[in-house]
Amino acid sequence: MLTISDPHRGFKLEGIDAHLSMGLLLTPQEFHAETLRTRQRPLFDTWALAAHMPDAVVRMLESDLVPRGASHGLLTSERGVVYPVVTLQAAGLQVRILLSLADPATQQWFRSACSEGSVTVALEVPETNHLAVVSMPSEVKTKRQVDNIIRGCVQLGIGEALADAAHIVRQLGQRSALPSVVKGFQAQDVRLICTVGVGEGTDAAVPEHEERVLN
Repeated sequence: MLTISDPHRGFKLEGIDAHLSMGLLLTPQEFHAETLRTRQRPLFDTWALAAHMPDAVVRMLESDLVPRGASHGLLTSERGVVYPVVTLQAAGLQVRILLSLADPATQQWFRSACSEGSVTVALEVPETNHLAVVSMPSEVKTKRQVDNIIRGCVQLGIGEALADAAHIVRQLGQRSALPSVVKGFQAQDVRLICTVGVGEGTDAAVPEHEERVLN
């Protein structure tokens, strides 16, 4: 049952603690085009996990007044399918980004992130046209390990893959599904971003962003 709906703040389903929203996976070219619209025009040549977030959430994630942390890990389903998960946290606020390697674009991102050793997240604030960017170390794997993980994800049929992904979304939507990445704080306000495919329409005219880099 849908209980809360908002295009930027996400929505909430009955039985799930987290607010859910959708994200985009931007190619290096698309991400570069996005950052060219910022006032600072920083140079990025990498894939980016992109999503809309409320200004209050992003300000919390970039605040120097609260302890913060970030991590990139892997979550394995009961069927043995591996899902990349990126976690951003500030005190009791935790943002989780879930990706499915059944998607070819996500496979490219995963190979790139593991070979480069880093993951980049770009959070857009619609209210203020800000773009907050954060990078973190990836869970580096050898090429053979990466190939094995991807192979295991594409062996399921479409119906099985959808059912498995739906189960993981519900699992990751529980407050206790992931450990805290900030010592001394447990996740209380959880936001789950489901990232699918490659971003489209990034060439459309949009207001100029003010880029902010989360330290």
